Amino acid sequence: MSIGERIMELRKEAGISQADLSKALEVSRQAVSKWENDLANPDVINLIRLADLLDTDVEYLATGTHPEPGSVVLNIVETVERVEEKIVVK
Repeated sequence: MSIGERIMELRKEAGISQADLSKALEVSRQAVSKWENDLANPDVINLIRLADLLDTDVEYLATGTHPEPGSVVLNIVETVERVEEKIVVK
């Protein structure tokens, strides 16, 4: 299963339309469509936000596997989340 197929599957399971997902991520509906059709990939920030909105983790979206505790991807996500919190606070 591709990243686009995982995004589409999780979006549909959550009962979210492409339009609603695009609004939540502040991207065009066409961008979401391109991701789901594997014509483009979300950037790192949107991948993190997608994982949050779709109630999954970044590693699953990117690779199809769930992270193990202490994995590199999980550590990177935690670091980015801390950076985002600092940006929002300032």
